[in-house]
Amino acid sequence: MTACVVPVKNGYLDAAIPTDYSADPARFLDEAQSFFAEQQRPFVVWAPQDFGGLKAEIEARGVSVDIVGTPAMSIAAKVDIVEQFEVRSVASNSDRSTFGEVCERGYEIPGLGWLIRHIEAFDAEGTVWVMTFDEGVPVGVACGFHDGTSGGIYYVATPQEHRGRGVGRAVTAWLVNDLLERGVSEVVLQSSKAGLPVYERLGFTTYALYDRYIVDPETSRATSTTPTRPM
Repeated sequence: MTACVVPVKNGYLDAAIPTDYSADPARFLDEAQSFFAEQQRPFVVWAPQDFGGLKAEIEARGVSVDIVGTPAMSIAAKVDIVEQFEVRSVASNSDRSTFGEVCERGYEIPGLGWLIRHIEAFDAEGTVWVMTFDEGVPVGVACGFHDGTSGGIYYVATPQEHRGRGVGRAVTAWLVNDLLERGVSEVVLQSSKAGLPVYERLGFTTYALYDRYIVDPETSRATSTTPTRPM
């Protein structure tokens, strides 16, 4: 479970994600509700579709599914780079501000750029923050994370006016190769349905499907919030 330090609506920072399928679903949810109830904050549960006991327990508590079938994907080999855009790491405070602004517009979540800076995400150990440019204009962003053995890609964002041009593919390919060069054995990400064909063409394969539930920890009922787009 992870909690955001400020109440910007983001379905990844206030979240409970099971990693042990042998865990008791009721206990998992009770602990999540207790954790977030202390902060009086709704939270997201990402429930694997093959963890049927958890889904049944969530729905028995009156919570309706918010997003169905989000693919979790992985890749373990480098991909070809198409030299269409300039891709480079965030290198300055100005870059950090630009990253936040582009990410916020791409996800259409007000306050997301400020949040990333507020929680000092750019300085988190193991992270790689990347921006994509077209003739000097920032058109997309993404973040990579590694712990030495595995890597993940997050915050892939392209503002509406730059979509459909291969921006997401370019920044994702750059990060896949960078993370593998750092020694990870595989790279994972969570895809939106729109991004699925892009990642499949890069060579990612789906290893699980997740359903998203938004939970009010006080009432165990679904709560309305601004939807966030998975990567």
